[in-house]
Amino acid sequence: MTFRYEFSPLGDTGVLINITENSDPASSRATRAIADFLRKCEQFRFLDVVPAFDNIAVFFRLDEVIISSDTSFFSKAIQDLNRVLKSLRLDLDDEGKVVSLPVCYDPTFGIDLESIAAQSNLSINQIIEIHSSVFYTVGALGFAPGFAYLQGIDQRLNLPRRASPRTRVEAGSVAIASEYTGVYPADLPGGWHVLGRTPEKLFVAGRSLLQVGDQVQFQPISVADFTKFNRVSTKKL
Repeated sequence: MTFRYEFSPLGDTGVLINITENSDPASSRATRAIADFLRKCEQFRFLDVVPAFDNIAVFFRLDEVIISSDTSFFSKAIQDLNRVLKSLRLDLDDEGKVVSLPVCYDPTFGIDLESIAAQSNLSINQIIEIHSSVFYTVGALGFAPGFAYLQGIDQRLNLPRRASPRTRVEAGSVAIASEYTGVYPADLPGGWHVLGRTPEKLFVAGRSLLQVGDQVQFQPISVADFTKFNRVSTKKL
């Protein structure tokens, strides 16, 4: 499968690549696959390659780009990227890693369930069923280390952010806002609607459990299972 690319400058040594699939908008899986290809590219040693949604930020080492007196860094970088990307052929049949996250939707953890129900005209049971029946795609990582913006939320749960953000949202809180759902990887301020909590650790030892392009599904569990999971995890540590 081939793609069209649009380029724009990003700082002194960066290029932002916008990816457009020939038939449909570029998926997060394609974005990650292209980013992985660039990271492994033997022609360049990039400082960093960061995929997000349908964009990839590529940061060059200045010594990797040979610039003549009549050529700008940006022009030369685009030439080099175009040459490399022409050799890329992707097979997107591989849907990537599928991650199942246990979530306890008990009101003890789902502190906004009643508010979500009132705004969406759904029962709490319907909210849980809708939210846990979807396979989400990690579109981007941001806001905080390990925080994944998960795409694919059912439109019935598409709610604006809370009018008043909280100064502290518990780590593991599963929340929704606008067209995304996500999991707070640590105790953080936030303005999303919290509907449950997972005992899984989203960011450990400097590594995120989720990566762009991964598929995620939430698996409802009881309070007892949540407590048991936490107890076992603590013993492992």
